[in-house]
Amino acid sequence: MTQPNQLHAALTGIAIAAATHWARYDDDTQRRLRNARLDAEEALDIVRETQSRGDAIRSRLPTVMDATVGLSIANPVPTTASVVPVTAPLQRPDLAMSMEKSIEDMSWPPVPGEYDAKGMVKQAGELTSMFLALTYEEVRAFVQGLAQSRPPGREGKVQIYTAANALVTQLCGQKLSAQQYREAWARVFGQPVAAPPVDTPVLDVHSDPTRPPSVAAVGVNVASVTPLSSQSIPGHPFANRNSDRLMRFRLTTNGAVGTAQPLASIQFGTEYRCREPDGSSLPMQPGVFVSAPGHRCCVDLVTSTGFVLLSTVTLPTGSTLDVFVRVEG
Repeated sequence: MTQPNQLHAALTGIAIAAATHWARYDDDTQRRLRNARLDAEEALDIVRETQSRGDAIRSRLPTVMDATVGLSIANPVPTTASVVPVTAPLQRPDLAMSMEKSIEDMSWPPVPGEYDAKGMVKQAGELTSMFLALTYEEVRAFVQGLAQSRPPGREGKVQIYTAANALVTQLCGQKLSAQQYREAWARVFGQPVAAPPVDTPVLDVHSDPTRPPSVAAVGVNVASVTPLSSQSIPGHPFANRNSDRLMRFRLTTNGAVGTAQPLASIQFGTEYRCREPDGSSLPMQPGVFVSAPGHRCCVDLVTSTGFVLLSTVTLPTGSTLDVFVRVEG
């Protein structure tokens, strides 16, 4: 064999060996890629399956997130790392502030919070304050005080439910102020209730100007029914404040109103009720007395929740009538 042929044969052997090695390397690389692709697809399937689980979907509901946000507010550990430890104590939010108004606005289902695409809080929901309140000492102490050393029997559980249900039913029928409830609890525990000074009038709920009556509806050709006060009518000389017991209104017409026609329907700020000897509270019809110049107005359809003002004469277009109302329970 000549020298060139020997060289060619040697190069051919080297090339065949290199090709075989490369084929083995390529096969191994392709196998690794296939395995990595299969692992990635399997991981993606697991992620999809996890995200589509019922518990995962429920955890992303705004109301459920509201609950976790409320609980997380009480977390004393900083959520981010810091070079210098935070020494300022965690301040407990004052949930009692404006709580009565918040409770009045409660509804079902509860108003959910607002969250961005990353789950960050944009606005807290109604359940946030409730679950935050569950972390407060007095709430935990009260709830844990309901637990007994031994479980109640079947009859005991019914008694607990019946007592709680009857208590809520009775409370829903009450119209007491916060001070009246404090005095009632003081009497329950045998503590004397301090009497107000002689020159201090007792303010009941119907004399409270913070719970004024409202105009539920106006009659035909009645333009407006406005509280007769400088707070409602610019230039009026008196800063009157209406209450269920004493109220003042200014009526204006934009058309003729005939005799015995409804002028306005007035709703009390608090329903009039009377207490029976057995402690129950029932609706009552108070006495309503109306005074208007020229006796041009009277009252009709008095109920525990309101009354209707009627015209006693024909009121021409553009009439103005100041009405004074006194209510006695």
